[in-house]
Amino acid sequence: MREREEKRKRRERGTRLSRCCSPLSSLALFSILLFLPQQIVQGPPVGNIKTETIGLQRRLLNGANYPWVPKVGMAFVDVDDVAFAHCSAAFAPGARGRYLIAAPESMFMLDYSNLLKPEYADRKLPFLTLPLWLIWFAVKVLGSKATDYDLVAASAFRLPRFDTSKAAKDLGLTEYFPVKKTAIDMADALCRMGIVKGGRTGGGGGGGGGGQQD
Repeated sequence: MREREEKRKRRERGTRLSRCCSPLSSLALFSILLFLPQQIVQGPPVGNIKTETIGLQRRLLNGANYPWVPKVGMAFVDVDDVAFAHCSAAFAPGARGRYLIAAPESMFMLDYSNLLKPEYADRKLPFLTLPLWLIWFAVKVLGSKATDYDLVAASAFRLPRFDTSKAAKDLGLTEYFPVKKTAIDMADALCRMGIVKGGRTGGGGGGGGGGQQD
């Protein structure tokens, strides 16, 4: 029970610190770089900011991607794990160089969308994989500007994997929030803030515990 309470406090603390810790770490140690490759930072936003992070969730929940999405592999990380890493990088005596941070559950976009279905069952969430040749035809032949074919093709049918052992050793980031919990927390926040209309229709309370322990 005490461990769960500590995790809850860290999540609340991390969201507040995320604004100040990134510039702090940059000023304190110019030789440090937190690198988030081929991934999307997820979690409750501080406002309706125009970013791909919010855009991905909004398109899924609003049905803009229905009924299909390309089979693009992606990595995710919770915004509070990013905040924790920035704070640790600013103050850890041995922190130097480049750090990769990413949750271990890389997945395809359709798998990510499926994480939302139990709680948002009435939404028009994707259930099919969009063939790569169809994207090529739409972009290269029909001139569609809906997506960047070269970017999609580079990530198609591949799940990114990253070695985060350096961040674990130097920054103490040994455990990440589960992607399912992060995705549902963010969806709930977008609905609560009015960025996405409506709310949950399913039951339950999200994706369970997890995250970096204090």
